[in-house]
Amino acid sequence: MKKFLIIILLFTIPFMLLGDYKNTRVRLFLKTKLGEEFNTLVFGIDKDATDYLDKNIGEQELFPGHPPSGLHAVFIIYDSIQKENVWSYLDLKAFPDLDTGYKYYRMDVQYHAGDNLIFEWRPFGDEIREAWINDIITGDLVKINMKDSSRAFIENQFIKKFDLKVKYESNTNVDEVPKDDILIYNNPINDNIQIISSEQIKDFTLFNLFGKEMISENINDKKANIDISFLSSGLYFVKLKFFNDKTIIKKIIKN
Repeated sequence: MKKFLIIILLFTIPFMLLGDYKNTRVRLFLKTKLGEEFNTLVFGIDKDATDYLDKNIGEQELFPGHPPSGLHAVFIIYDSIQKENVWSYLDLKAFPDLDTGYKYYRMDVQYHAGDNLIFEWRPFGDEIREAWINDIITGDLVKINMKDSSRAFIENQFIKKFDLKVKYESNTNVDEVPKDDILIYNNPINDNIQIISSEQIKDFTLFNLFGKEMISENINDKKANIDISFLSSGLYFVKLKFFNDKTIIKKIIKN
């Protein structure tokens, strides 16, 4: 039986490694209950980022002010050269200090009165240890643990500004399973995902292309056979969590 190995980090775009962190970018998918979408916001860390607007790595200053109507969002960045806040769709921070690992981002969102805001993102892996979305008023009116899910519904329609707190994982603390030690057989897959690992797998989670959780199972074994015959054809992402808190993300195709 021929073995197929497909590996992808779907939630970030890892670039070259430098020092104790890796360049990381994460896209946010904003929606409203009434069906509007806005998928332009990207945050992360970059080895070339500074404490001012970094046009050389893609940050571009926007004209302040939201469009007259519709869903729209920006990051608010303090530019130390201009000594004022600027608006951008991309917010990249410098690598964190190793003793904290935290970086902070502020979002300003506009959407119709009476509507509800929905945040979506693709599942995180080892590049990010913690990630929280909070309101800027008290920090407790909205308190979303982004590691626990890939979607959040904002019930309070009056909250339009949010703080994003992210703790990045340094390479020195990430102990990844060797790539050749995780095998997914017969990919593309018809009915069953067959997985063999050199280490015992704790949990299995399957997400669709939009980050929605489709299957979640406890494995507690080095092998797994998961029925996906009921799923529609398309691209899916497998998240494997191990007992030492390591996480591996893989892409599969369902026939």
